[in-house]
Amino acid sequence: MRFIDLSCSPLYRHWDRHRPTTTENNDAATAWVPDAAQGTLTADLGRAVRLAKVSPEWTRTRPVSPEVRTSLDGRHWREGTTGPARFVRVTVRSADDKKRAGIEELRVTRAK
Repeated sequence: MRFIDLSCSPLYRHWDRHRPTTTENNDAATAWVPDAAQGTLTADLGRAVRLAKVSPEWTRTRPVSPEVRTSLDGRHWREGTTGPARFVRVTVRSADDKKRAGIEELRVTRAK
């Protein structure tokens, strides 16, 4: 298996209104936290790959109902973390707007 560490990948792009500022700085001490109780982080892997697993590592405040979806074209999304995909989207929802959930690291494992 091969890990794609999206926190330091130059192929990492975002299309949501909650622009993360700390996901591309190669610093494990930082995390992406949306500026609202709900936020979406979208990663472009650069090309379609067959995924074995997608593993978000949450901040101390965990989301109440996270969703991980994948897409080949960035428009049509499906639930699940395996199979062919170019895009990975993680949506987090926080129970308390003052204690927002976030992502410390997003690990994507490519299938062999």
